[in-house]
Amino acid sequence: MKQKTSIAISLVHNPNFIIFDEPTNGLDVLTARSVTEYLEELKNEGKTVIISTHILSVVDKLCDKVGIIINGKMKVCDTLDNIKSMYSSNDLEEIFFDLIKEEDELGGTL
Repeated sequence: MKQKTSIAISLVHNPNFIIFDEPTNGLDVLTARSVTEYLEELKNEGKTVIISTHILSVVDKLCDKVGIIINGKMKVCDTLDNIKSMYSSNDLEEIFFDLIKEEDELGGTL
């Protein structure tokens, strides 16, 4: 209920910029889907929606531009379409794990 209340308070004044950290965290499946669909509506209205999440299906559904941070470093920042074409994959999760593998091979630690 705290997460639902926080989302409602953040959106009640109809802002042009919306920033959320894990907007679906702690929500039941139905409510999480409702939140995702509502954020998509806001995006389609031309509002700027910035999210930080580890749920890559939400990223795939909502984001035009994506930044992937690994070990505190921005590994890639581009449009979702460009990232998918750079890595020859439509699976963002697979791209993420490829980036982790690259980082590990370069001596990074997880």
